[in-house]
Amino acid sequence: MYRRLTFFTLFFLLCLSMTGQDCPLQWLRYTSDAYIHAVESDVIPSDTSQTVIINSLIDRARLNVAKQLNVSISDKAKLTKQSLDGITSVSYSSTTTYTTEATMRLLRTDSHFQADKGEGFAIAYLDKNEVCGYWSKEAEKVIQNQGNELSKAERLISLGYKENAKPILEQLTKCYGDIDEPLTWLALCSYPEIQYQDLLDKFTTNVRKIDNALLSLGHGIAIFLDYHSDLFGEEYPTTVNQLSSKLASADRSFVDNPMEADWIVQINAKAREGQTTSTGAYTTFFAYVDVSLKIVKGSTAQVVYADSFYIKEGDTRGMKQAALAAFQKIESPLYDKINPNIKE
Repeated sequence: MYRRLTFFTLFFLLCLSMTGQDCPLQWLRYTSDAYIHAVESDVIPSDTSQTVIINSLIDRARLNVAKQLNVSISDKAKLTKQSLDGITSVSYSSTTTYTTEATMRLLRTDSHFQADKGEGFAIAYLDKNEVCGYWSKEAEKVIQNQGNELSKAERLISLGYKENAKPILEQLTKCYGDIDEPLTWLALCSYPEIQYQDLLDKFTTNVRKIDNALLSLGHGIAIFLDYHSDLFGEEYPTTVNQLSSKLASADRSFVDNPMEADWIVQINAKAREGQTTSTGAYTTFFAYVDVSLKIVKGSTAQVVYADSFYIKEGDTRGMKQAALAAFQKIESPLYDKINPNIKE
C-alpha cells in the first residue's frame, strides 16, 4: 500500500513539474482532449512592457489555434464529403468554403505572469462541447430550412402546381453543400457518433425526398388527349395525331391513362350536314364540324378552359367530302386554344 501511494505521489509531482514547464497549473484542464488549445510562453525582459509581450503571446496562441483548425478542417472535410457523396442521384458538388471565423468567436484566452521567473504565458482554447453546440444548431437549421422548403414543394405538387414546385426543388439541390461545414466541425470536435449519425440521417432523408420529387416531375407535362370524333358514323383520327405532334416538345409527353396526366384535354368533334347550293349543273355540299373543348387539371379535376366552335366547308363531290374538308381545318384552332393553357 505504501509503495503504491509513493508511486502515485511521485507520478503526480512529475506531471506537475512537467505541466509547470508547459503552462500554469490552473490551465491544466484546457490541455485535455476536450479542448483545442495552444499555449505560448516567453521570458519578459525587464526593460520591456509586460503588457506588450503578453498581448503578443495571446495573438500567437490564437494564431496557432487557427492553424490547427485549418489543418484539421482539411482532413475532416474530405471525410465528410466522402460520407455525403453518392447520397443523391442529382449531381452532387459542394462549393462550401470552410472558415474558422464563426468558431473563432468561441475562442477563449487567458494570460499569466510568473514574477519569480519573469516569464509570461498565454493560452487560447476552444471548448469542443461549446463548438459542437454551435454547429449542431447550425446543422439543425440547415435541415429544418431544407425540410420547410421541401414541404412547400410537395404541397405545390399535390395541388398540381408543378411549375412552382420545380424551381424550389432545383434550388434545394444547389444547397446540398450547406450541411458540409457544420458536419465537418462536429466531426472535428468529437460530436457524439449517435447524434452525428442522426443529423446525417435527417439530411439524407430530405435529399432522397427532394430527388424523388424532382424525378416525379418527369420531363415536364403529361397530357392525356381524350379525343372523340364522328364523321357521319366514322372516326377521324387524323386530327388527334396532328395535334399531338404539334403540341409535343421536350417538356411535354403524352400518356394513355388520364390518372397519370397533369392535363386532360377533352375534344369532341362531330360532323353535321349543312345546306346544298346548285349553280347550273354543279351542286355544292356544305358540312359543319362542331367542336367542343375542355382542358382539365388532372390533380384537381378543375376545368381551366372550355370553348366550342365550328368549321364549315363545302365540296362538290358530296357531304362526306365537305365534312372531311372541315375536319382538316379544326387542328389549327384547337392548337391555338390548347397550347397557352397547358402549363407545367
